[in-house]
Amino acid sequence: MPLKTFPVLGRYEYIDSWGAPRSQGAHEGTDIMATRNTPLLAVADGTVSRMSRSESGLGGIRLWLTDAVGNAFYYAHMQFIAAGIEEGSTLRSGQILGGVGNSGDARGGPTHVHFEIHPRGGNAVNPFPALTAVDPLRN
Repeated sequence: MPLKTFPVLGRYEYIDSWGAPRSQGAHEGTDIMATRNTPLLAVADGTVSRMSRSESGLGGIRLWLTDAVGNAFYYAHMQFIAAGIEEGSTLRSGQILGGVGNSGDARGGPTHVHFEIHPRGGNAVNPFPALTAVDPLRN
């Protein structure tokens, strides 16, 4: 599934960690390492379907963006969600939606965004190929 925009604006590093062991089971996303507050961008045009500005749960401060055909994109461990963004907000690809952090179960660890892709709202798929396809540092 093609993305329109890479989710992090600035300096970052990431590897294909799909399926790597984690305390809660196999890793179902890609961790994109970046400094705190590095801008996070909408990867597609869509609507904020769910979000939390609180530190609760595994993902901590988190946001779900859903495009017009139901593909869902999950951002977790954020430092903040941008002002004015609420559930139901419409975002454009490339719009800043928040910043990199280490909230949730990443508290105390390195700052990053955990990013997932759920085609048509189903199970997560490895986001690494889609990320590398739009990575401005690799293309």
